[in-house]
Amino acid sequence: MRTLITLILLSFACAAQAQSSLVVNVKGLSGPEGKVLFALFSTEEGFPKEWDKAYKQGNLSFSDGACRIVFDDLPEGTYAMMVAHDENDNGKIDTNFIGMPKEAVGISNYPKMGKPDFQKAKFTMNGQEKKTIEITVEKIFG
Repeated sequence: MRTLITLILLSFACAAQAQSSLVVNVKGLSGPEGKVLFALFSTEEGFPKEWDKAYKQGNLSFSDGACRIVFDDLPEGTYAMMVAHDENDNGKIDTNFIGMPKEAVGISNYPKMGKPDFQKAKFTMNGQEKKTIEITVEKIFG
């Protein structure tokens, strides 16, 4: 009986730690210069401008106008993603005088740009799934 209880408890512990993988295909990157900046948020807090509050963030190189970002071992939960083409490779999204991005940006679940909203951008990772999403970056102002 003790062995059965231990096995049941272990199965619950394993289920509680289920991890997912997320692949983000980024397209619409123009020109060969710069890097792709990305931020994956697990809560509304800070989305989309306060990248220091993101669950994960970083930058990477790209080629042929596209790149792939892979997140392994994501806990089950709700996320939203923002990417930007840092054309001048200065490590930030350049903005105009009213704070609108001058570089191309993209947000999960946004077919066209609009005011960023976590509730519209969110997607769910359930347990041990592997999910692929696509984000197209575009310039709003230039």
